[in-house]
Amino acid sequence: MALTTPDMQSVGTAGWWVTAGPAPSTPTLALADNGDGTGAVATVAGSDAGTTNTIYTAPYGSDDWTDSGDRSGDGAVALTLSAGYYWAYVSSASDAGTAASAVESFVVSDSDSGWGPEHAVRKLLMDDADIAGAVAARAYPFDHVPQGAALPFLALKRVDNVHEKHMSAASGLAAARIQISGYAETYAAARALAELLREALDGYSGSVTGAGGTCVINRISLEGDYDGPAVRRPGSESEIAQVIQDYEVWHEETVPTF
Repeated sequence: MALTTPDMQSVGTAGWWVTAGPAPSTPTLALADNGDGTGAVATVAGSDAGTTNTIYTAPYGSDDWTDSGDRSGDGAVALTLSAGYYWAYVSSASDAGTAASAVESFVVSDSDSGWGPEHAVRKLLMDDADIAGAVAARAYPFDHVPQGAALPFLALKRVDNVHEKHMSAASGLAAARIQISGYAETYAAARALAELLREALDGYSGSVTGAGGTCVINRISLEGDYDGPAVRRPGSESEIAQVIQDYEVWHEETVPTF
């Protein structure tokens, strides 16, 4: 699917611009879910002082772009959005022309959706300086990776969640299997990313708190670490390397009452 936006013909690659003079600097965009169904916060970085930075959003899979807010220069913009999956990019404009960031995908969740083990694992990764330095905010739900996502990036999914029981009732413990796929330009880079994942997650225990709540993790254990098949980019003959890791995440959950 080719994306089109109000001021771009192709937004899969950062740095597209039109100008009659020197191009403005290409901005970057990071997004953080409020976790309460009210929207998200977009943070602009790397733009020139005095530029007007406009955040455009669209429902995931749509080209229906909406101006969701703007600011002068770098900083945060509050986005008012209902719960769902979205694309976003920032357009930086000055008298010299415009420059646009890469398109990023993000989720707006509500408090009723809870704070599950997959959310906790993603937050652990984004809070790790080495992981964040490698992939920025590019840790996506497995079925919501944007077309043309910048490399490297991660894709996460919950494969299953086994609920432990006592003889007569739920125990309040569950074991989720979270699969993380890492994608990079080369096999060596993908393997290096896998090692960063192992160092960030394997053996972790503790409470992970985000906007949607808290997940108490008893233990994270790396159960599988293997090479996935190379993936061909849509519309291209080039392939990117893939590594896959499976983690068992023991976590606390509420016990049903009757």
